[in-house]
Amino acid sequence: MAITYPRVYPFSVAAIAAPLVFTPSRAQNTTRTRGGAVQTAERGRSLWSIDAKTTILNPAQFEEMQAWFDSLRGGLNTFIFYDPARARPRAYPGVGWSGVTRHSGLPFTGNCTLQSASGYTVQLSDLPTSYVLSAGDMLCWLWGSTRTLHRAVETVTAVNGALTVQVEPDVPPGSPTFAQVALETAHAVFRLVDPFPAPPRVTYGGDQIAFKAMQALY
Repeated sequence: MAITYPRVYPFSVAAIAAPLVFTPSRAQNTTRTRGGAVQTAERGRSLWSIDAKTTILNPAQFEEMQAWFDSLRGGLNTFIFYDPARARPRAYPGVGWSGVTRHSGLPFTGNCTLQSASGYTVQLSDLPTSYVLSAGDMLCWLWGSTRTLHRAVETVTAVNGALTVQVEPDVPPGSPTFAQVALETAHAVFRLVDPFPAPPRVTYGGDQIAFKAMQALY
């Protein structure tokens, strides 16, 4: 069977050990003027970065994950990843959305609708009547052939199933109106970065695999 990309990271095979670094990587220059002012300029778009390590894997898990990483061919191919510590919105822990309905009365499934997005502001609709989007919650939507991923930086309660929230990093231009926004397991597309995973084998206990990646937004 042919492998297609981006591949989905197999959390069921290899969970992620703490600590996981999953954060926007900012391309900035900071300088100080002769008068003492500190100035900062962005030289590129902020992209999500990963610095992670799997939990200890048994031999079968290790072989499967080493083969999975090999299939990415370094940074040539892409994969889908989300922050497992932020898989669910903070105000809604647990599993599933049984009994939760949208303001319209239809069942809520963890997705909503993008009304508009520009700069650092996102407007969402088709939510439960008083849905709480907490600071730290993740959201993503389809952008071109990939995904744009953002984190809420404030806590907002929906009014009649709609809300406006500030996010980081900033929204790339051209986000499609009425796109479906994922509020659960919100993810992005990534490429491995050097040094690529090259885990040593040990003769006792289990093994871990460490990896680093950068968001592939373009």
